[in-house]
Amino acid sequence: MSDTSESKPESLETANSTSAQGSAPGVPTHRDLMPRDLCRHLMFKQILNEGLDDLAGEDSVWPGDGYYWCLLTLHDIGPDDELVEPPACRRQRGCCEDLEF
Repeated sequence: MSDTSESKPESLETANSTSAQGSAPGVPTHRDLMPRDLCRHLMFKQILNEGLDDLAGEDSVWPGDGYYWCLLTLHDIGPDDELVEPPACRRQRGCCEDLEF
């Protein structure tokens, strides 16, 4: 099982950016919380229902609302039989494929 006690990930944007949906100084968007080395197969509701530029909660460390699944398995367990979540679905994982920017 992966270690999820990591500190805040390196994000794509700064936490003080403004959202396309509005702005709130110091409150990050889901895009702000996306690590650069996140697997392209990690999926979460925020991507499908609303958008990455919506504001995340003030205490959020990772994008989304905590419900994640893998596009390869369509479950919360990846092809390597490990839990699917942002701290785990990164380059160090054998099944990870980088996001393309």
